[in-house]
Amino acid sequence: MRCSLLLILGLCSVDPAGAQSKISALGATEVEQLLADGYTVDDLSELVVRDRYVSHSGAVQHVFFQQRHAGIEVFQGDIAVHRRADGHLIAMYAQAVRDLARRVNTSMPASR
Repeated sequence: MRCSLLLILGLCSVDPAGAQSKISALGATEVEQLLADGYTVDDLSELVVRDRYVSHSGAVQHVFFQQRHAGIEVFQGDIAVHRRADGHLIAMYAQAVRDLARRVNTSMPASR
């Protein structure tokens, strides 16, 4: 539980340069579920909000996160969270990479 609280606090920090907000909409329920699904704190430490919108009726909030490592976007490192207006989790889909730090083989983005 302490690990979850530290993760939530870390995800709620804001980049002082303002280039990319790290304000996260991940709640304790989502963090606990992701940790239980095999993600590590490091896997989730650099998540950024890629997109956020509310359904036309206002009944559902959709938040899409992009996983990063050393500031580099992770290919298909997506997490989607869908909540009712009252905050109740409806669904969460995670395609992010588990145990990312161990699996990384470079710290430079691929050149195009």
